Amino acid sequence: MTRSAILGMDDSRAYWWNAAVEAWQPVDPDDWLRLKGISPEVSREPMADDISREEIFDRYERLEIAPTAPRWLGPGEYYFMYCVIHDGTVANIIPYRFKIDAAGVHQQDAPMNDTEIALVRKYYSAVEIGDISDAELKRIRELERRDYRYSLPPPAIAQALFTALPGLPDPKKGAGHYMEACGVTLASVRLVRQYNGLD
Repeated sequence: MTRSAILGMDDSRAYWWNAAVEAWQPVDPDDWLRLKGISPEVSREPMADDISREEIFDRYERLEIAPTAPRWLGPGEYYFMYCVIHDGTVANIIPYRFKIDAAGVHQQDAPMNDTEIALVRKYYSAVEIGDISDAELKRIRELERRDYRYSLPPPAIAQALFTALPGLPDPKKGAGHYMEACGVTLASVRLVRQYNGLD
């Protein structure tokens, strides 16, 4: 597995909202991996095609590190966007919220009650999808959508991301969920980008 396979499809870029300058700015790939608790050094190690199952498990154990905030980021709550670019268009946009304090880095997810926590644990520990009922799977998808909305910044900040992206979002792929959450259409995004001299 190559580093690009870990980072995303053809290309993946993370951005953070810099409130001081009111703009989305790119995040260094290594800084993003450390923020997510992934070792950049291990991610760069080549992986043989005939790698054994035990070696795969060992690799993923070594990939996991304690999430670390970039030195340039002080205490506070921050919005990040992880964008996957494919064939020149933005295929997916995944929002994140992080809180950074003296105790470390905390990914901010929507609050859940005990029943929801138990369901999520059951889902991620299930060996096969058949171990989860249709009703439980439906509830999991609802929780995922709630988490997605919870991680979004205010509308004006969310919409500003479109001027930072290297290309247009694809409304037929995952980026369409972000556009829908922002209440924008591809035509409006194109106009904003043209106004800013991007397309």
